[in-house]
Amino acid sequence: MHAWEGQNFTDVALLPQRRDPRRFQLGCATTNGQHLVLQWFRNMPEITQWLRRMEPQRWGLRGADLIAIKPSLEAVLTEVDVHGLSETSRQAHNAAAEPHYSLVWWGDFTTFAAGGDTWSRQFLENSGITPVSDADNQAAKELHEALRARAEAENQIWLARQASSS
Repeated sequence: MHAWEGQNFTDVALLPQRRDPRRFQLGCATTNGQHLVLQWFRNMPEITQWLRRMEPQRWGLRGADLIAIKPSLEAVLTEVDVHGLSETSRQAHNAAAEPHYSLVWWGDFTTFAAGGDTWSRQFLENSGITPVSDADNQAAKELHEALRARAEAENQIWLARQASSS
């Protein structure tokens, strides 16, 4: 059982964003086009369960809408459970999640930290963060601290938007 299972989404929404990616090395980024969320998971079962159960709630799916999206996500994420992360599966996830949100990236911390793919490189550059080797523990720790500060700042923006729209 994962630490967030059985909890209200609002109580655990920041948990995977605050995690140290040196320990939780599998990550993903989702967005609704205005707000980007980068979060970290222990392993494949955890990331797929989060994407099945929790991530749709972040983007406002409740009740009938949440029930309606689950079969489509289940088919995609079962494929991921068996074969791992792939671009084809990410695109299939997005087809199921549209127009609510998009999964813009998923991968491992080693690749992310080094800016080893296009999305990671652009994210780090846009955030003013220099790519690092995850083998350099001090540099990886500083990257984690920068990501955590970003998550906290983004959460404050998110909360302000939510408050002004209600």
